[in-house]
Amino acid sequence: MGISKKLALFIFVVSVLFLVIALIYNHSQARKISLINETYSIRDSADNIAQFVSKLLTEKAQRALSIAQSSVISEELIKRNEFLGGMDDQARVKKIDSLDNLWVETKDENDPFIQGYLDNPVADSA
Repeated sequence: MGISKKLALFIFVVSVLFLVIALIYNHSQARKISLINETYSIRDSADNIAQFVSKLLTEKAQRALSIAQSSVISEELIKRNEFLGGMDDQARVKKIDSLDNLWVETKDENDPFIQGYLDNPVADSA
């Protein structure tokens, strides 16, 4: 093999090696940029979700406060507490459980038991 062929082969190998190194570097930089962009995108999404959740929780908290401060609800709670407060703990739990079971088992929304809870000043104020 002549010197010119060896030189041509050497130049070719060096060129291919340089090209491979350049491609590897380019790929790593593109991947790095892609990861940075994706990180910013995820942060933006997280910020948007956090703002939405914050707004939602603020609205719910304001609604809960307005309900809690309602005189109609306070009066009804006092009446209910007086009714259940006269019972010992076991009787109170038994009464609440029986009312809960009756609520779950009642299928007709027009049942007087259901309507007693849905059609009253507290339900109308909520």
